[in-house]
Amino acid sequence: MYMIKEMPHHERPREKMLHQGKELMSNVELVAIILRTGHQHKNVLELAKAIVYQKDSLQAVANMTVEELCNIKGIGTSKAIQLKAAFELGRRTAQEQSKQKLILSSPESIFSYIKHDVKSNTRTFYRSIFYNKRRIDQT
Repeated sequence: MYMIKEMPHHERPREKMLHQGKELMSNVELVAIILRTGHQHKNVLELAKAIVYQKDSLQAVANMTVEELCNIKGIGTSKAIQLKAAFELGRRTAQEQSKQKLILSSPESIFSYIKHDVKSNTRTFYRSIFYNKRRIDQT
């Protein structure tokens, strides 16, 4: 196992993002930036890889509970909460963008409006949308 500070400067996750841009970053590298540090037996990239490859998709990782994340060796409550906060910010950003562009005029457009809530919620929930030509009310 090598430490991040032993890596060439241009291959370190933060420096890579700074100089090459976020678009060239892998999911593992982005998670490593959020985590900041590894633990005694894994560097931060190895720890990030353990998280990203825990599930089949980033959406599945985002839906993991704090307890599930804490079951990964090297992830404590603090790191689990950091990850949950980052995924929640991403979800809110996507939701904000979709709300700004939508005209709710069909069942498909209404689903597009609420799909981020539906996808990210692991519990059963109910949402009511009342539609008329003048406005839309949500409860």
